[in-house]
Amino acid sequence: MIAEIQQSSDITYRIHDFDRRDDQGNTRELHKKEALEVLSIEPIKTGKVSYADQLNEPSRLASCAHFDINRIRLSRSLSRDLKETDSFVIYLCLEGELTLEVEGHSVKLLKGDVYLVPAIFNKVLLKPKQDSLVLETYIP
Repeated sequence: MIAEIQQSSDITYRIHDFDRRDDQGNTRELHKKEALEVLSIEPIKTGKVSYADQLNEPSRLASCAHFDINRIRLSRSLSRDLKETDSFVIYLCLEGELTLEVEGHSVKLLKGDVYLVPAIFNKVLLKPKQDSLVLETYIP
């Protein structure tokens, strides 16, 4: 499973479109030149992220000006206080099954399910049915 977390953007550079057509039946414009202009192909030493694997607490995977990502391994319920987070929060279930409760509303998350909590909510309760793993992402 791959979770692609990226900054918000109003730009899409289409470099391949699998012969898809627009609503008039035309192939859509490709942006190969523009994509090459912004592409970074410098080698990196490693793509691995170091983190402390904590149980029932968030472990920071990445943090930058555009987003923060936490990994949360759950064996019991965990309440998350979102008052200081002036952003939506996205939860992605990577393993297990849990219920996400937000101010009287609840939703079940299974492996691969994603849920966006709007910024107006201050608290989230993560209640695993079994040992579970979620990613938590928001704008700092």
